[in-house]
Amino acid sequence: MTPTLTTLSHPKSQMGRDAGKMILQLINNQKVESITYEPELILRKSVKPI
Repeated sequence: MTPTLTTLSHPKSQMGRDAGKMILQLINNQKVESITYEPELILRKSVKPI
């Protein structure tokens, strides 16, 4: 796509691992806490300095 779009990236692999661990914790009746992931802003040609 032109121009290339600015996007946010998130740690997909880590999120999957954490989700799997949470599922196992739920199965074992253990407490599960929310996790917040910091996204990474990937600037591309769809933004322009002002």
